[in-house]
Amino acid sequence: MLVARGIADRVDALTMTAHQSAFGLAVILPFGVAEVVRGGPRLLTGHSAGGWLIALAIGVFGFGASFLLYNFALATVRAGRAGIILRLLPVFGVLSAVAVLGERIGGWQWCGAALIVASIFVFPDGEPED
Repeated sequence: MLVARGIADRVDALTMTAHQSAFGLAVILPFGVAEVVRGGPRLLTGHSAGGWLIALAIGVFGFGASFLLYNFALATVRAGRAGIILRLLPVFGVLSAVAVLGERIGGWQWCGAALIVASIFVFPDGEPED
């Protein structure tokens, strides 16, 4: 996060997101190619056009947009505050699953969410207020 914060001062959020995505693709692509070459599961065949559109939407909006917004926030918010936001992502992910998908939360999930929220107060960002 601190490295990304330093880069965020020099490039815009869209450029930074594009570089992060390209790096991620460069790292994972050889593994995908190796899997196809060795005759692994046929992940690229047998899917409808609607299924591909849903996968594309998840990639663009679910991942791309969230990284873009995070990189924008990183450029405008101090690194300590950005760390607090990062800690809350799993909580909002679970709450989104409850709201959108109707998932049920068990006792351990509530405990985990409470620990994450408590960590914000126990381990503050350590930066003085302006």
